Amino acid sequence: GSAGGGMVTVHANGLGEVLKVAIEPDLFEQGDREVIEDLLPAAINDAQAKAKQLHAESMKSLTSDMDLPGLNDALDQFVGGKTDVT
Repeated sequence: GSAGGGMVTVHANGLGEVLKVAIEPDLFEQGDREVIEDLLPAAINDAQAKAKQLHAESMKSLTSDMDLPGLNDALDQFVGGKTDVT
């Protein structure tokens, strides 16, 4: 996930656990702590949302041959909206 046009980048695993954080050196040089404090949670949230979406897509792929009533609704609730998996 990223924020600030890529100034802060967060890498997370499929569980949404943060593995790595990269912050552009310019942000440190500017000494703008408030910007970093705003961008970091946004990048983490973006990474976690992408992890959830990928998880939902994987689940849909694994269960595509099964007739499981309510699966799409459950995946929608998991990611907090409509999943775009077909």
